[in-house]
Amino acid sequence: NERIIYFDQNFCVVTKLPGENSQSDIPRIFQNELENLLVRKIDFIECPHRLDMPVSGVQIISFNKETFDFFTKNFQNNKIHKTYWAIVEGLHDLQNKTLQDFLVFNTKKQKAFLYDEEVRKSKKVILDYQIIGKGQKYSFVEVNPKTGRTHQIRAQLAKNSMVIKGDVKYGARRSDSIPGIRLFAKSIKTP
Repeated sequence: NERIIYFDQNFCVVTKLPGENSQSDIPRIFQNELENLLVRKIDFIECPHRLDMPVSGVQIISFNKETFDFFTKNFQNNKIHKTYWAIVEGLHDLQNKTLQDFLVFNTKKQKAFLYDEEVRKSKKVILDYQIIGKGQKYSFVEVNPKTGRTHQIRAQLAKNSMVIKGDVKYGARRSDSIPGIRLFAKSIKTP
């Protein structure tokens, strides 16, 4: 399967497509194939991290609780380094920058709201980004989040006038002609 990037007895890394749910769809889509590769029934199959529905990219699937706990702990402690690529609206100068905000995720609206100072129920969010290319209407950005919060990248880039192409929830002019938004989880590095 072209979507299986890495595979061993404890976990695998697959490519999640836009529109797939990390928690329910990804394990279901790959379970039969992974059981054939492992030559055994998988009793435990979970994703220790999530990608938003419209986001594509690398996704880990754990086959046992020990591996799941290892990845979950390291994600929570920000010991796993993630890199994303994004196409954002507008032309931006080539630059490196660190963004720091306080995020509150509103579950009713399914949207993150950012503040410059700490507010009730907020969590500090930090990411580094680098503008690495420009086209005629869009810029190409590499993003390295230092924290992992729901919609963090989408909200922080939008707050800084870099709305992700197709991300109408955070201010894109229109949805993209292909499914999802132009945010891709490029790589994951573990300790």
